[in-house]
Amino acid sequence: MAVKDIRIAIDFLSHPKTRRLIRKLDYKGCYCLLALWISVSQHKPDGELTGWDEDDIEDMAEWDGERGEFVAAMMSPGIKYIVKNEETYSIHEWKEHNPWAAGSEERSLRAKKAALFRGKKTKNGTGLRPETP
Repeated sequence: MAVKDIRIAIDFLSHPKTRRLIRKLDYKGCYCLLALWISVSQHKPDGELTGWDEDDIEDMAEWDGERGEFVAAMMSPGIKYIVKNEETYSIHEWKEHNPWAAGSEERSLRAKKAALFRGKKTKNGTGLRPETP
């Protein structure tokens, strides 16, 4: 099941973190953050950027500025859209802000199991469930 959207709070542009990001990287940084979120929803829907290094993150964000500058800004105090735990980066509070994207893989597995269940034959051998009165 492919994720087709992400959630963005209506106060995103006026939020202090976003205002700080714009001051630090101009509006290009804001665009790149949105591009990153879209890439994350497509490729890492749980918000955990396992296997991605700084270059991968900046490539997925379409960042074309100085290498390392975008990730450093995303992790800087007062912004922190990206956090790093040991060797893995993640999107800060992704699961809280984008629960639909974060739960997409689990929903897909449940849907596949349900489809398999629906396709199994019933006791009457028809594959159809008897109608209930």
